Amino acid sequence: MYEAAYGLHGRAFALPPDPGFLFLGRAHREALAHLVYGVRERTGFVLLTGEVGTGKTLLARALLERLPGDVDTAWLYRPAESTEGFVAAVLRELGETPEPDADATALVAQLNRRLLDAHARGRTTVLLVDEAQTLPAAVLEQLRLLTNLETRHEKLLQILLVGQPELAATLARTDMRQVAQRITARYHLRSFERGETRAYVRHRLSAAGGDPGLFTEGAVRALHEASGGIPRLINVIADRALLGGYARGRRRIGRGLVRQAALELGHEHDSAWQWPAAAIATVLASVAVVWPFLAHDREHAPPRLEDPAKVVATAAYTRADDAVNALLARMGIAADRGDGGGPAGCARARLAGYACLHFAADWPALARLRRPALLELHEDGRAGSVLAEGVTSAGATLRRGNTTHPASRTALLPLWTGDALVVWRPPGLTPLPAGPGDDGESVRWLRGRLHTPAPPDLATRFDPALAAQLRDYQHQLGLPVTGRLDAVTLFYLRETESGEG
Repeated sequence: MYEAAYGLHGRAFALPPDPGFLFLGRAHREALAHLVYGVRERTGFVLLTGEVGTGKTLLARALLERLPGDVDTAWLYRPAESTEGFVAAVLRELGETPEPDADATALVAQLNRRLLDAHARGRTTVLLVDEAQTLPAAVLEQLRLLTNLETRHEKLLQILLVGQPELAATLARTDMRQVAQRITARYHLRSFERGETRAYVRHRLSAAGGDPGLFTEGAVRALHEASGGIPRLINVIADRALLGGYARGRRRIGRGLVRQAALELGHEHDSAWQWPAAAIATVLASVAVVWPFLAHDREHAPPRLEDPAKVVATAAYTRADDAVNALLARMGIAADRGDGGGPAGCARARLAGYACLHFAADWPALARLRRPALLELHEDGRAGSVLAEGVTSAGATLRRGNTTHPASRTALLPLWTGDALVVWRPPGLTPLPAGPGDDGESVRWLRGRLHTPAPPDLATRFDPALAAQLRDYQHQLGLPVTGRLDAVTLFYLRETESGEG
């Protein structure tokens, strides 16, 4: 409807995956490189995981389009849940007719003959299983057995599993360890950062023949905030904003149109609670009874901070010493009037068995914390730190002294540098398993945290498979992907896996 008005030759933000609109952000480039490597090596499974809407299917299709002409492909979407039905579906995708009334063993034998024939003709076979998180354990085990189909020198079938994060959780189970050990390349696809969202929007508009600057800078920021950087949500909200702009006769799409579109689609605010009308009526009736008792407290409750300009003035500590001392106090570490906070305050924390940890994070990683954190803010040349508690996807509670100030994420993000400081109790690991090649009981601890069991002779060895699992964990949390157990990764393992410290 709006395409002609904005000079587009099609819907720039249509939902069906279209490789012609493929945009490779940093994470997508890394993922595609992992997939290409895994397919070329032909050594077992390749695993791609990601949240709903991050572009997994589009990326998988782009991979298949980049394969040479001597590759046969079978694509299964939400495959059958029985082993017989699964193998039969693979045969049909490869142009074969499954033998009637055959059991799984006979179907696998038929598939093996098909693969051997393709190999004799110099062809490679790739099986892509989409929405693989729906596969039951029996089918995953059958997939493992299919990787045993091989010649003396190479595998006959390369398998690419694509699914939501639950797939990685399933493969981390003890009973799935034989399947997990066959995975030779894995990648967890994260959502876009703000700069990537801007580039993505401009790319989609250009690919549709339109003006890449059709969305204002404020509109792109609002689009990123409302979508969380998830490509599918970006498409949905941007499409609705274009429709709204067309209806209002706007030449450009501004922040207000994007926010209105997000609100109409239910993405402007967290909507975890959807109350039925009867429940709302009950609550309203209860409020009518207790309102006289609550009105006085409500009048004195601090307002929610929505304006970035008010955050520093209202809730920030301008002296680092004061901020550190406030954090230590929240952790129950008594202040020493003589040490002045800051580095000396962290030294006091060490004497109490704690440690200060400075690190860089994004907002989702911050929301995983179960403890207060100091966030460094900058605003018009002024700097300060806020003590943030109860961080969620929507915002945080800022504490200054005995007063708390609820603040929205929208108010905090323009000011936050990405730097944070927490106080925690490190585990007594000696020596620390820093990376591949290390050996010791601390490696066993790491395997336990990652739910990555190993045979007795490997349980204390930091092998490449453990490094790959650690990289996957770092991907999922939005941490720097090193495959090594640095202090920040160690902190998150202890924080999110066990809640200790």
